[in-house]
Amino acid sequence: MNLLLFFFSVSMNCVRYEITHNNYKSIKKLITKPHESGLYSEIINNLNFLCSFEVNENQYGNNKEIKIIRLHNHDTGTCNNIFPVIFCEISDTKRLILIRLKLSRLPNQFRKFKELE
Repeated sequence: MNLLLFFFSVSMNCVRYEITHNNYKSIKKLITKPHESGLYSEIINNLNFLCSFEVNENQYGNNKEIKIIRLHNHDTGTCNNIFPVIFCEISDTKRLILIRLKLSRLPNQFRKFKELE
């Protein structure tokens, strides 16, 4: 019996981003409608906002994996982090990795993630 194996090479593109309250332009290229008003208010209004994350994208650009590495968006009541609404606007997200983040709540827009694996 002959065994034939096929290997499909899937090329992944990995980019690391860091956004702050005054430097958030890099995330605009990941959002479908980056010029909507009020989209960045959560970031702009929090002087201590900091988020480092990686985006792994397949060669076709239709399958993104987002891994949040570091987040500083504290809820004043609980001192836990608030998941930034801006991530709900990134299209074609299939995986969202939130490791070692103390989250106080998820935004209502989190419901947009219907196709997470």
